[in-house]
Amino acid sequence: MSDNLYSTLHTLVDQLISQNQTLKDEKHYLEQALAKTKDELETAQLELMELEESTNSQHASLNELVSKLNQAAS
Repeated sequence: MSDNLYSTLHTLVDQLISQNQTLKDEKHYLEQALAKTKDELETAQLELMELEESTNSQHASLNELVSKLNQAAS
């Protein structure tokens, strides 16, 4: 194998190793971002469920008050 070809292969292998490390780093960052986003989504879903429960409870209370007012007005 000629020295020139060996040198070119060596350079290409170094570049591939460097690119591979960059991709691994990016993958790790994206996995962390995905995990954080999933946690935030789960928190938002729980908050929405609590808000829906609260809204339903308030709706039921208002309906009860309206019914009492209607009965008192009759």
